[in-house]
Amino acid sequence: MNENQDPGDLDGVRQRPPFWARHTKEVKILAVVLVCGVIAGVVPFFVNKYGFHLSAEAESAAEGTCRLQTGFKLDCLPDFSAMSLLTVTAKTRCAERGCCWDNSTGQAVTCFHQLPSYQYSGKVETIDEDTMSGVVELGSVLNITDTNSAKYMISSDGCGHVVVDIGSESEGLSPASCPSSADPVSILVGCPGFSGPAENPAKECAHHEILTIELTPHTNTSRSSFARTHFGPIMMSEDMSEISFYLPGPRVFGYGMEQFIWSGKREVSHFNFGSSSAVHLPFIVGMHPNQDWFMLWLETSTPGEQIISSGSDQRPIVTWRTMGGPTKVHLLTDESMMALLKKAKEINQFNVPIPPYWTLGYQLCRSVGDPRSFRNDMTGMKTIPFDLDCIDEQMLPTAFTLDKTAFPTFTNNLNLLVAEGKDILLPLVVQRTPDSHADGCVQINSTDNGCFEGKFYGESVIYPDPFNSAWMQASYNNLDTDIGAYNITGWHVHDTGPTNELMQGCQEPRFTPRNMSLDSNLCYDNWIQTVNSSYLAQHSVYSLEVSKSLNQLTDSKYQFAGVHQVSQASVGGFLGSSAPATWAGMGASLREILMLGLAGQSQVSMPVCGTVSSKDQEDVGLLCLRWFQLGSYMASLRSWYSDTDNIRMPYNLPQTYQNYITWAMERRYKLLPYLRTLQLDWTNTGVPLVRPMFLQYPSSEFIGLWEQFMVGSDLVVAPIMSEEQQLVSIHLPQGTWYDFNSGRKYISPSDRNVLSVKHKLYEIPVFQRGGSAILLYDSASGMKSAKEVTDAANFELHIGLDCSSSPREQKILSDCIAKSSQPWLLSTADDYNNYSAAIDVASHGSSGNINIKITGEASQADKTLSVVYISGLSLTSAPAVTLPNGVTAEAECTTDTEVACLSWQPEQELLLIKNVGIVLAEVCVGVEGCNISWKPSV
Repeated sequence: MNENQDPGDLDGVRQRPPFWARHTKEVKILAVVLVCGVIAGVVPFFVNKYGFHLSAEAESAAEGTCRLQTGFKLDCLPDFSAMSLLTVTAKTRCAERGCCWDNSTGQAVTCFHQLPSYQYSGKVETIDEDTMSGVVELGSVLNITDTNSAKYMISSDGCGHVVVDIGSESEGLSPASCPSSADPVSILVGCPGFSGPAENPAKECAHHEILTIELTPHTNTSRSSFARTHFGPIMMSEDMSEISFYLPGPRVFGYGMEQFIWSGKREVSHFNFGSSSAVHLPFIVGMHPNQDWFMLWLETSTPGEQIISSGSDQRPIVTWRTMGGPTKVHLLTDESMMALLKKAKEINQFNVPIPPYWTLGYQLCRSVGDPRSFRNDMTGMKTIPFDLDCIDEQMLPTAFTLDKTAFPTFTNNLNLLVAEGKDILLPLVVQRTPDSHADGCVQINSTDNGCFEGKFYGESVIYPDPFNSAWMQASYNNLDTDIGAYNITGWHVHDTGPTNELMQGCQEPRFTPRNMSLDSNLCYDNWIQTVNSSYLAQHSVYSLEVSKSLNQLTDSKYQFAGVHQVSQASVGGFLGSSAPATWAGMGASLREILMLGLAGQSQVSMPVCGTVSSKDQEDVGLLCLRWFQLGSYMASLRSWYSDTDNIRMPYNLPQTYQNYITWAMERRYKLLPYLRTLQLDWTNTGVPLVRPMFLQYPSSEFIGLWEQFMVGSDLVVAPIMSEEQQLVSIHLPQGTWYDFNSGRKYISPSDRNVLSVKHKLYEIPVFQRGGSAILLYDSASGMKSAKEVTDAANFELHIGLDCSSSPREQKILSDCIAKSSQPWLLSTADDYNNYSAAIDVASHGSSGNINIKITGEASQADKTLSVVYISGLSLTSAPAVTLPNGVTAEAECTTDTEVACLSWQPEQELLLIKNVGIVLAEVCVGVEGCNISWKPSV
């Protein structure tokens, strides 16, 4: 301050006291508490959002951290059973492995890896200049002192298919011809902090740094990878292998999920064959935040588990843990789910065999060991439609060998099927009698070449070498001689797992996924000499090789196998997993079919009303009725029981339920032209017959919706999924829809619209898309098989017009259209020759026209179009309809009218044209096709 300044002048520049001087002690304390609260809340938020761990107290950086979110806690005691996880031994072993321990309430994983998991993650030993290959050092929690080295290779076809291969040393992908010049996937391989090959990978990463892999969309605006390793363990050994990937978002679908889509919680499923599982499918489908679709699957033949848990920011982590062997992961991506399915088919299925027509039928089978059960069923099913029967699975207790002692008059049973107009299924197994050892077998182990001997149906059996099928043709020829002149339609290869009922003496593997059952399997160390490998290493391949060998036999038949894995569709269909006769079992069966459709297998036979009765299910009749009504819209359906558990057979249900099941089957038979077209389209495109809603309508409103589904692109089916359900809530996509049974019109103003419908006992809700034209059979009433319907019925055209997608514009728009979503196949022959019908409908005001074009060579040239059913046709007066032969239909239909006539319901906007009588193969062929037109009557 200037000494000469007047002190009075200081008043104008006086400063305010600091905060601490202006407030009381209490306010100061409150401010400190608020600041601390903000720090405590904000810091963890940003840590959780942008990283999965905090800096923790550790002696060195190599120890990582134990301060992890729940979803990042990856199991460090996978070899401990659920009961032993809270023992002192578990805690001691956890410490020995250098892992973290937390047994507080609610922890799914009590001992977990530090992250980064420096001790157990694959470490770079050498890395090539382009980073796409090199050598990594790998360890295992099962033996913390042993490590091994393996080659890794990352390859891409440049079109959205990437393979991450650690240890198998297989050839990588070759560049393919792609629609776009830019590879949709960017690949970054290296180590933490590494930005790419330009940074000298040999210098930056070849110092035992953790191997990191990141697969990212080429145009990535969301900063989310399709998949990336997240510094968690990458382990590989003879006993256990493991890898984890961080996924881009919560829209993930996997086999065994309780709600079809990931629930946000930890979800565990097993992939193995045995008494508890018939599906080997380490496979997920997901949607990236940028709306691209992707598939991620593990190519392995060993059993294992798939775990999906929550990471941060709703981004899950998938962990695959197997019982040893190399790690080979595939990523496949595309902008469209439809295109992605076609890509996956080309990669995994090669040439999918065309399912014969009979596969659309209703199949019966049983495992009793007494022919009287078969004959009782035949008597009981006299009035209920079905198509095929296997007589009894125990009729052939070993490969291609009839049990003539238990079934001395098996030809009488075959005669009964033929007399009733039913087709014959042959139940096959792979197990053989011990006296066939000279043809090759699965050996006891790698040092003992004696045949491993197990039990099946209580008898001693051996197991053939699946890679040596020379014996099959002669055995099949002998069976063919025993059967004689009877025509076998197809095969139920119901046990290629294969089953072994005698596990005593088998050594326990060092690691088995928690809660996974390997009972009824071969011993894990049994040996397959032709490939110099343990049975465990060929676990899922065994059944696939058996099915391939069966397909190569002279006069082989289409087969439904009892197990499924990726590529199983290349050899035939799947019988569907066993399911309890409960409402939950019905839901699980539907979710399985929807998921397998995404994984490449559309030809699944739904086990209607389950495969085993449940003591907890009181009203089994209502359950079975609803399950049959659901099954009537599946690609295939079957009934099966064992011993005396036949209470679920349709003829044992109340008579009312029997009548409604019969009606559901008749409705199915009418749909056969539509179902057959979709079935054959799947063999070309990979798009399943039964599909989740989002496959056709990729709106967020339909993601994860499984309680309703689509059959093709034109029908929405909403089954009854619980006993207490009074109303059915149906999510109809924006547009016009029609009740498929009554023709009643509904307009959905948006994808968010939910229609609540009171259910009926005799049917489940089904809706036809406005703008579609579907060709059906005109009648199946009183007919007892699909074969009878296809021989006798003519065709019916079911049209749902699309006049407007907005109800506010409905009154002023008079132009309506409809067309077939694809040409409908009309042939019932397995060599169908593309005999098909394309339909195009247009109306304006009170006039309109239906054009029908027939292509291909007719297999049943005399069949006619007898009925045309038009929904959504708004007319001011009854029309006059002109048919291709010049005949005009104006008369109102009565019960005894035999000429072309009309039934017009103006309030419901329905027009029915009966007795049309057009011979399609004669009248509607050629470039112009034929026309049915209408205009106001004079």
